[in-house]
Parts: sequence; structure tokens; C-alpha cells
Amino acid sequence: MPTLAALPADLVSGLDSLQADLAAIFGTRLRSLVAYGVRLFPATWTAHPGRAIPLNTLALVDACSLDDLQACAARATAWRRAGLAMPLLLSEHEFRRSLDVFPFEYGDIVARHATVSGPDPFEGVVVGPEDLRRACEAQAKGHLIHLREGFIETGAQAGDLSNLVAASSGPFATLIAHVARLRGRDDSSLDALVRGIDDVPGVRRAAVRDVLGLVNVSRVGNDEGKRLYPDYLASVEALVSFLDTWKSA
Repeated sequence: MPTLAALPADLVSGLDSLQADLAAIFGTRLRSLVAYGVRLFPATWTAHPGRAIPLNTLALVDACSLDDLQACAARATAWRRAGLAMPLLLSEHEFRRSLDVFPFEYGDIVARHATVSGPDPFEGVVVGPEDLRRACEAQAKGHLIHLREGFIETGAQAGDLSNLVAASSGPFATLIAHVARLRGRDDSSLDALVRGIDDVPGVRRAAVRDVLGLVNVSRVGNDEGKRLYPDYLASVEALVSFLDTWKSA
């Protein structure tokens, strides 16, 4: 579990200001404030060096009215200047009831957060494996549709096809990370992601590695798309078939 010690002093100061502002707005209705996201994991392979990524927070409150939102809006500029994303505002009931709808997004918060104030709100919270599988399958099928439609739109032109492969590499990396988590495997590095699916029947390991290597690459050679696309497409098709029948141990 990350800690606030991983953050620079200016962000910690910003969190203190955010907590004070939310306490002034919500009073005793503010139950807990947590920080989460890539800013707490600066060494992970998916980080974006040199980019100013806002720090994500979630405030669990008993109720949230339009007046509360207006009060938060009045402080939005100050929060943004402090390097913070706008806080998610949810009740604990709303959060728990949405775990099956956003199993990876909210599951990441549960697994990788640091408590800023109040009790840790996620004690005993578990995301169901079938919810994770269903979300993975939907993501994989959506990615497959995108690759097929994208290919047609490119007219099979080399440069446009390379752009399609490069632009889809980030969402593909997220998909593979989710599959790794579904299977209880490591998702902390590129090598780990490749290992996480290389035993799935039909997955082309070399193509997967090459596509993942395009994440955050600004320019791709015109021939890369034609070289990678066939095995990339086959690997996504294999993942869709695998997830359609996957069962937790």
C-alpha cells in the first residue's frame, strides 16, 4: 500500500488544503479522504516522465448537495494550481454499490490508495472475480472492434495503419494489465505484462511486447503497422476467446 511519503512536499501541502476545504464544506458529513493514482507509483512502467499529472483523490461523504458542489467549484482553481485533480465525491454506499460497474477503476483505488484523513474506508472491500472477468471481456471485445474498424478506415495504408497500432498501444497495455490482475499476476512492468498472457493460446508474445513498447512513443515508422498488425489482431482475438470462458481458480 502506498503512503503519502511518496509524494513531493508541495502535493502533500495541497492535500492538506484540500482536506481543510472539504471539512469546511461538508463538516461532519466528510467521512474519509484518500489519494490514489500514478502519482503514488512514480517508478511504475506506465508513468509518464516529465508530464504534470494531477493527483487523484476520493472524498467519501454522507451526502452531497448542489450547494456543496457550488462551494467546491469556488475552490476548483486553487486545487488545480496545487496539482490536484478534482476530487471524486461519493457516499460509501455509492462506492460499494458501484464496484461491479467499475471493478478495475474502483478496485485500483481500493488496492492502491493512501488515507489522507478519516478511517480507511475500504477495510474488507473486495471486488468480485466475475465482475473483473466481465469487465475484462467487454474491454477486450471493444478493443477488437476498434482494431477491425480502424483497419478498414486506414484503407490499409502503411502510415495510417502504424498510427492505429501506436494509438491503440496505451489502451492495449491497460487491457493486458487488467487481464494480469484478473489472473492474480504481476502488472508492474512491461516484462510482467507479457508474461501475464504469454500462456494464453493464440497470443503472439513478440507482437505483444512490440505493441506494448509503443506506449508513449511519439513517432512510429510507416512499416511498423503492417509488420505488427496481423499478430496484434490475432493476439486480441485470442484474449477475447480466453476471457469468454475464463473461470477463477
